[in-house]
Amino acid sequence: MYNNMEIIIDDKTFKELLPIVATKEFLSSKSNDFGWFISDNFILPYIIEKKFIFKRLIFSYSVIKRNTLAISQKEFLNGVVELSKTLNIDFIYQPYAFAIFDEIPDNCIYAPFGTYQIDLIKTEDDLFKNLHSKHRNVVRKAQKNELTVFHGIKHKNECYNLIKDTLQRQQQPFMSIEDINNMYAYLGDNISFYIIKNKDKVEGSAIIISNKHEAYYLLAGSDSKTSAGAMNLLIWQIMLDMKNNGVKSFDFVGARINPQAGSKFEGIQRFKSRFGTTLKEGYLWKIPIKPFKYKLFKFITWLYYKLKNKSYSGDIIDQEIRNG
Repeated sequence: MYNNMEIIIDDKTFKELLPIVATKEFLSSKSNDFGWFISDNFILPYIIEKKFIFKRLIFSYSVIKRNTLAISQKEFLNGVVELSKTLNIDFIYQPYAFAIFDEIPDNCIYAPFGTYQIDLIKTEDDLFKNLHSKHRNVVRKAQKNELTVFHGIKHKNECYNLIKDTLQRQQQPFMSIEDINNMYAYLGDNISFYIIKNKDKVEGSAIIISNKHEAYYLLAGSDSKTSAGAMNLLIWQIMLDMKNNGVKSFDFVGARINPQAGSKFEGIQRFKSRFGTTLKEGYLWKIPIKPFKYKLFKFITWLYYKLKNKSYSGDIIDQEIRNG
């Protein structure tokens, strides 16, 4: 096992190093069972979820460096896999889309994945110049048409309802309002609720989680008949607010490396890429600790969807492997 590795359940000795999705507050909002694998050089946050007879470990972020030593993460991750067995889990499941790993452990199931990020250290003028010309034009048009961005806890329900309507329209799963309320209870000012209005009509919304390190575009929704530039202006204003709050980076959360031509993923990622972003590339990975339980979990999940007359295409890793 990797030298000097242990599992701890409090982040007070290294909290200053952590992005919001690796903090105790965020992990607590997701599970009562959480912690961090740590060594002299690295930190890796996790939660454990128990569903039915399955116990799965999920990483909320990738490997965080504790110092500037340029050493490989692979040995550390191999140690993580071995040490995770002491937690009596059935499998290490696909991590959250925040968790883009630079390296992967031996014998894991993996797929290339990425995320679009913006460096908010740049000046406001440079950030605007880096927008694609079409994005700049529609932002100006939305401003001219007096679309207005609002944010704060008082807009939570309007924000959530539009996200829920959007995901239902797209036949995608969505978080419950109870889950959102639970996140707010733990994160407080580190979670922001944004909406954009055209007169009295809410046309776009977004939920952002952040601390001084990074901001994450967690969830978003838009009206089926959104005015030109509404979502562009909403995101532009969020970028400026995060910058003014001292946040260093803005993360759009998740990107397929080679989305199929004409797919919804290609369109979404083209939209994200035009905000002057950089594509960070890496991997998502998972590994069965108890292979039989992992296979049983996949079968039961497939059966659940089939009984609901829905197709189950697996998690992102499965989908990306199948798509080559």
